[in-house]
Amino acid sequence: MLRETKNYYNNSAKPSIEKLGLNCYESAFFTKKVVDKMILEWIIKVTVFIIIYIFLMIQLENLDVLLIITQTVFSAEIICYFIKLCYYKFQLDKVCKEFQDIFFVLGLSTVNTKVLLLDTTLDYECLKSYCKISTSSKIFFKNNERWSKEWQILLKKVKR
Repeated sequence: MLRETKNYYNNSAKPSIEKLGLNCYESAFFTKKVVDKMILEWIIKVTVFIIIYIFLMIQLENLDVLLIITQTVFSAEIICYFIKLCYYKFQLDKVCKEFQDIFFVLGLSTVNTKVLLLDTTLDYECLKSYCKISTSSKIFFKNNERWSKEWQILLKKVKR
């Protein structure tokens, strides 16, 4: 039974490993776009936290208050999330580059295309599973129209 993914994936490839690769590349493309915006927001947040923290270190005489602020602002959860988000961003860049090499440089007609598509697809799926980062739907919906146009332009460049 063939399931329709109407209005979800923007390619018309027939069910195959190539379609799996295109769907995965599309997902990675949009995820990368969202994460790029998310990381920018987080860099701004962390920078503001650090500036406020330095200011408080200089101004506060009661170090107990500074300790409480340190434990709140720089909790392991916040720091680990930011580090994981950075890791996710750099690995997404790598995965998208691998998909670009397959679809735009090698083309779909080469001997190893299917193997490379499966390998890159698994890399992407393992990355998502490892990082467990929920991307911002607010950022996605705000930019979806523009990014969809970019995706359509990329899709036309795929070497068949």
